[in-house]
Amino acid sequence: MKHLTLLLILLCAVSVPSVATQIEQRLEASMNESISIRVLRGEVRVEGWDQAAIAVTGQLDSLSEGFIFEKSGNTWHIEDKIPHRFQSDDCEGSQLVIRVPRQLTLQLYSISSNQHLTQLTGTIHSKNTRGSIHANQLSGNIHLQTTSGDIYSDALSGEVQLRSVSGNSIDRHSQGQIMINSVSGNIDSDTEATTLAIATTSGNSKINADMAQTIDFSSVSGDSHWQVSASLTQGEMTSTSGDINLYFSAMPALTIAVKARGSARLINQLTQESQQGKHTILELGNRGELTIESTSGTIKLQHATSHE
Repeated sequence: MKHLTLLLILLCAVSVPSVATQIEQRLEASMNESISIRVLRGEVRVEGWDQAAIAVTGQLDSLSEGFIFEKSGNTWHIEDKIPHRFQSDDCEGSQLVIRVPRQLTLQLYSISSNQHLTQLTGTIHSKNTRGSIHANQLSGNIHLQTTSGDIYSDALSGEVQLRSVSGNSIDRHSQGQIMINSVSGNIDSDTEATTLAIATTSGNSKINADMAQTIDFSSVSGDSHWQVSASLTQGEMTSTSGDINLYFSAMPALTIAVKARGSARLINQLTQESQQGKHTILELGNRGELTIESTSGTIKLQHATSHE
């Protein structure tokens, strides 16, 4: 087995320069195309442009068994085919830049590729296993999913879903309806979303959501730090053993109902009468209600200025 592995490494080292194929292809297309892309490993960049064409440039995988670039029915198929069994570090993966009409329906699938998506509008679904996803200036129905890779998103808008298992999710300047779900990865979001849903099992979360009107948060054991403002009119936050730290940059005109169950405790530094204990209801206005529950963690309410 050791000799076979060594042989494969030596073959890769010798053959990459001659086997890896450069590619440059372009076909006419139109807006609102449906495009399916499979690049299993390496790096793939999908960039929107205003031309009525799809253009592919770069280098194929050194294990490539052929490149597919064709339209079947109503869907374009782009794929760098490689053997079903491969190691992520066997030889050199694909290095592709794919330019597509900006308005589209996109399905992008990888196993260990790093994905980059830029300036796209429409229905965009991306799935990765071990590679990262970098998304910038996407709008529409956005669904990005990875298992152990990280998600980096900036300026996404519309109905956005970011899902990971053990990877981290880092979101900046998102707008619209945003949902971020992680099992053990951390979540870091500085968002302009009006509707925000965050769910995590054991990861920590840091959320700046000053423009959020509605929030939904659930956590099992991770600690969370939230900043919200007077824009908030409705919310529900639950945690089993993690701490919930909630900072207000401006006082909301709503009712805050806190339930600290079990060994959980409340620290209220938001109102003039500082409170510590189990349950409390803060009547700050009648625009809506925010409920916060914890079983064994600490719930802390305070002004953002005292946190800074």
